[in-house]
Amino acid sequence: MAIRADPVFAGADPFKHEIKAYVGHQLTNRGFTHNSAENRLAVLLRAADYFEVCEPGRLTTADVQRWYAWLKGASGSGLSESTAQSYVMMLRGFLRHLVEQKKLRENAAKGVKFARVRQCARLPFCDRETGDRLLENCPRPDLKFILYCGFHAGLRKEVT
Repeated sequence: MAIRADPVFAGADPFKHEIKAYVGHQLTNRGFTHNSAENRLAVLLRAADYFEVCEPGRLTTADVQRWYAWLKGASGSGLSESTAQSYVMMLRGFLRHLVEQKKLRENAAKGVKFARVRQCARLPFCDRETGDRLLENCPRPDLKFILYCGFHAGLRKEVT
């Protein structure tokens, strides 16, 4: 129907068009920061290039599962498990938006089976008392400020 109304639309890639509209919408409504929007746009456009469909409605869970495997595998970019999962989650958020906008019936990324991510054990780095002592005995004000900001932001601080 859209092609009849606007024949120029026939050559467009609706998948990429929807991605750009989604990222623009999120950026305008402060759902994403500028950096987050750029990152998601790049990931989603790369996903659209991978899939052999040009419409989001033709995307299947099997397609997304294959993309997830490709992201981790040697044929893809060989990403870590957690990065590959975060990319699929970005796609899932995009498809959820399309479902909410009534442009899709179901989210094809919702049924993707993820591998288990191994969590590395955190090593204790600095307890509160040591951090306070470092701040108190720091000889230079500029380094003291850096330490303060780092500890304030959670720089490996073990809260006891």
